[in-house]
Amino acid sequence: MKKVIGIGIAVLTLGLVLAYVLIRPFAATRDQSALDHEWYAEVVTDFQEVNVGEITTFLADDEEFVLYAGRSSCLYCHQFLKTYSASPKSLRPKIYFLDTEDREDKDIQAFRQQFTIKTVPYMAYFSDGQEIDRLEKGSKTSLEEMKTFFRMVRSARAEK
Repeated sequence: MKKVIGIGIAVLTLGLVLAYVLIRPFAATRDQSALDHEWYAEVVTDFQEVNVGEITTFLADDEEFVLYAGRSSCLYCHQFLKTYSASPKSLRPKIYFLDTEDREDKDIQAFRQQFTIKTVPYMAYFSDGQEIDRLEKGSKTSLEEMKTFFRMVRSARAEK
């Protein structure tokens, strides 16, 4: 009897492991296919797309700006932009957009390293050639945190 129970537990465990291994790739594919790339493209039209060279010029010229870095293939970027979309338009500052879709781009890699950007989405406020503040939580940024960030940017700009 103990032998039958032992075999039953082994078969059940093997079945669960096999089910996990077989189902897991489909779950990841489903999440990826659930991304609405058209919606993402529409939302980022609110931003002005820039490249690393332009950002470098802004920094050298001590310009004041907000930068969003992300890509349409990133689930977390979609989540972040849903929060952005829920923010009042009247609070939103002008935002520059760095598309990080090309992960092999050496300029993007160097920029990410320079500003210790480990993941996207990334949104930060720059002034006087340096990063002043950033939304640290990425996709977990709440609407209130985003609104507070936008108010801080507005206040900093008013002081200049």
